[in-house]
Parts: sequence; structure tokens; C-alpha cells
Amino acid sequence: MNERLEYLSLMTDDELLAAFGSELLAEDLGGRFEPIEAAKTWLDENLPSIRTDICCSETLLRFRSGSSFEGLEEAAAIMDVLASVRKYPAVATMSVLLARRSVRLVCDGHECP
Repeated sequence: MNERLEYLSLMTDDELLAAFGSELLAEDLGGRFEPIEAAKTWLDENLPSIRTDICCSETLLRFRSGSSFEGLEEAAAIMDVLASVRKYPAVATMSVLLARRSVRLVCDGHECP
């Protein structure tokens, strides 16, 4: 399993948000916010695009239909999808945040084309 994901999985939600926000601010993508606020704002603004990319991926569609992941497998699957799209910052940190919320919940109600 990815050592970065294992490390991130030990963080609290606030620590993850702060890390993600710091990465956004370092890339000048967060505007004039504190790290946690920058992370929450960015995630809220980009959630529709994120949902389209992860919820409609073949791997995560299988998970949504009943297969289950164990441990960090869900975060790893999300990270693979986000990394392949190549338009998101800090994909490892974002993947752990999304996995904690569960793909089923993040994708609930999202229709794939």
C-alpha cells in the first residue's frame, strides 16, 4: 500500500484539511484564506467536478454497486482515478479526505453520463 496514504490516514480530519489547504496555498490555488478554510472552500467549489471524475470511474462504480474496499483500498482507488485525470492538486491528501466520507456518500445521487 502507498506509504503516503498510510501516513495521511493517521491524521485527524482537521490535520488533513490543514495539510490540503497548505498545499493549495503553496500552489497559489487557495486565495486569501487560512489552510483549513482554503481546503474546505476549494473542495466545496470543485466537488461537482470531483464527483463526475470519481463517481463515474469503472473501479469506483463497482465499489458503489456493492463491492467493498478494506483499509486504505478506497483511498488508493480514489487516488488512482484523480491522478489519472491530472487536474487536481494534492491527490493523496484529497483521496484520504474523500475516502473518509465514503465513495457511496460522496457519489449518492450523482448520475453518470
